[in-house]
Amino acid sequence: MSVVVEFGLDSSEFELGRILELEAGEELELEAVIPTGERAIPSFWTDGVDADAFERRVRDHGAVEELIAVQTLEARRLYTLEWDRRADRVIGGIGAEGGQLLQATGEAEDWQFQVRFPARNALSAYQSQLRDGGLDPSIRRVYTPDEPDGTAGYGLTDCQHETLTLAVERGYYDVPRRSSTADLGAELDVSDQAVTERLRRGTDALVSNTLLAGDNG
Repeated sequence: MSVVVEFGLDSSEFELGRILELEAGEELELEAVIPTGERAIPSFWTDGVDADAFERRVRDHGAVEELIAVQTLEARRLYTLEWDRRADRVIGGIGAEGGQLLQATGEAEDWQFQVRFPARNALSAYQSQLRDGGLDPSIRRVYTPDEPDGTAGYGLTDCQHETLTLAVERGYYDVPRRSSTADLGAELDVSDQAVTERLRRGTDALVSNTLLAGDNG
C-alpha cells in the first residue's frame, strides 16, 4: 500500500537547493524530475525572481549541464535544468526507492516536498538514506491516501492551503465573483499568475486526495 510523506529541508542542505539558490521573496515550484541515467531533468516555475541574476548563479554551479528558459508569463518563468544528480540524496534517492515526487516548492530558506512511496519500507529506506547523508528533514505528515484520516491535509502545500482559503473567504468562487486573482495576489504579495497556479494545483491536490483517494493503491 502506498504512503505519502510531506517534509521540509533547509535549502542549503541538499544539492538541488544549493543549485537553485533563491533570494528573499523569490519562489519556485518543481514540475517534475525525469531520471536519465546519472542525470535528472527537472522543470520548474520561478516567481518574482531576478531572472538574470538567478540564471547566472545556476549556470555557474559545477553540477549544472544546461539551464533553458522555456516560457515566460509576466513575473513567472518556466525552466528546464540538466544536472548531475549523483551528489543529491534528496532527489536521487526518491527514484532509487521507487518513489514519485508529487510536489516540491522552494524559497530562499527552505523547501517543502510531497513524495509518494510504494510502501512504508521504501519510505523507511529513503529516510535512512537521508540520515546517512547527514540530512535532517522536518517531517510534517506521513499518511496512506486511502486511510480514513489520510486526507487531513489533502496533499496541499502551505501556500496552496493559504491561497485556496483566502479565495473562498474573499468570494473568488462566488457568482458573481467578489474578488479576482489580482486582488488575491495583492493580498498575498505574489503575482496573479502565481495565484492562478496555486489554485489550479491546490484544486488538483484536493480532488486527488479526496474524490480520487480510493483509486490510490
